[in-house]
Amino acid sequence: MKLSIALVALLSISVDRLRSSRSILTDEVAARFGDTITQTLMKLRDCSSNIGANGASPPSKLKHWVASQGLNGTQKWSSW
Repeated sequence: MKLSIALVALLSISVDRLRSSRSILTDEVAARFGDTITQTLMKLRDCSSNIGANGASPPSKLKHWVASQGLNGTQKWSSW
């Protein structure tokens, strides 16, 4: 009888430790995921500010290409 009481107590302690570890692990994963998302968004924000910094203007190059192809934006996809 004493052995079963001791085993139940040990099992209860082990389950409590497992719950605590799971909670800590979940919190850590959430924090790292949040940090990764924040860093990625910051990089994307910084990247957009560098467009045209080297003197190239992608939108005007695209407009030139569209004009050189005789496209004016009124064509339908099925006619291409």
